[in-house]
Amino acid sequence: MGKSLWPKGEYAIKGRVVTAMSLLVVGKLLNIQVPIYFKEVVDSINTTPGISVATAAGAAIIGYGAARTGSYLFSEMRNAVFAAVAQKAIRASAGNLFSHLHSLDLHFHLSRETGGLSRALDRGLKYLSVIANECDTY
Repeated sequence: MGKSLWPKGEYAIKGRVVTAMSLLVVGKLLNIQVPIYFKEVVDSINTTPGISVATAAGAAIIGYGAARTGSYLFSEMRNAVFAAVAQKAIRASAGNLFSHLHSLDLHFHLSRETGGLSRALDRGLKYLSVIANECDTY
């Protein structure tokens, strides 16, 4: 899978991977900023006599909404950028598996249950897709 995610000579794929990782970092930084922003708002209530509780609460709600929306947008942009890389990796793995099966000798194919083999292949490719989707959540 590593060769599919970082192939030699394919700078477009490498650029997409780097862009997706950058978007991931920015999205996580925005998530980290939410509690820090809340702390600043609460501290400003205690230290600034001219600020009302309603103003601080409104600022907290707007700031929280902006940070959550930004985090969500960066996550969606990362998914959009990385989708092509993930799909290409899954296609490459499926193609490699298909060509490997065709290169096996006749005895292997005659001694195996064809249905069980195709079911195992389908599961393997399905789990590659699941792993790619699980990576999106972190």
